[in-house]
Amino acid sequence: MNDIIWDAFISHASEDHKEVVIPLADLLTSSGLKIWLDKGEIFVGDSLREKIDEGLAGSQFGIVILSHNFFSKDWPRAELDGLFSREISGEKVILPVWHNISLEEIKRYSPLIAGKFAVSTSDGLSRVAKQILSAIHKVGRKASIGKPIYTGKLTKKAIMKFPEGSYLVSNCYSSFDRRPLIEEHVGYVDERENLWEQAKSSGSDGRLCHVFKDYDDYVAYARMIYSSSIKGST
Repeated sequence: MNDIIWDAFISHASEDHKEVVIPLADLLTSSGLKIWLDKGEIFVGDSLREKIDEGLAGSQFGIVILSHNFFSKDWPRAELDGLFSREISGEKVILPVWHNISLEEIKRYSPLIAGKFAVSTSDGLSRVAKQILSAIHKVGRKASIGKPIYTGKLTKKAIMKFPEGSYLVSNCYSSFDRRPLIEEHVGYVDERENLWEQAKSSGSDGRLCHVFKDYDDYVAYARMIYSSSIKGST
């Protein structure tokens, strides 16, 4: 079984990218979800098909932006078929979003997807995001939610062992803006002497630190902590 890395994969036609997909993804990520979106996950030199297969396999849900553009493309419909294959086992996977399309029109394209509860962009993207969040939290999230891969003392030996590309955050904070004294990507091993010098000069050496798989995991963790603190104060 594949590890669940993202909460949801957004399947869409490129024509709906700017108007619907980007703002919806921004709303969902700002709420703490980890979203697979081709713009953010595919880089120069990557195999497009392999990366999209990776996104499908590593996502718990598939948010499908159903529009006339969507049904006119072979590729998005193939992604939908892949999501349907996962629902055969009884797993709730597909979260349909209608965009400028009616129920009768969807029935003509795909009676199976027409029978699923959906939310429409005509209700506003904020409501769409809220409905998606509610559906995901009702089922329960399986994606790792920004958990540190290392929590312990910040030592030179530890710095040399941190994975390249990970994100280091000290547990020492500025008295001015309460931000961590160190928030840095971990680079090549031969570049880490500078990071150690920074730790010593800031007084973070030997103190508690957290290391995350990447910056996005750190952001997800920070949002989760902030959300918990708000709930605890109400």
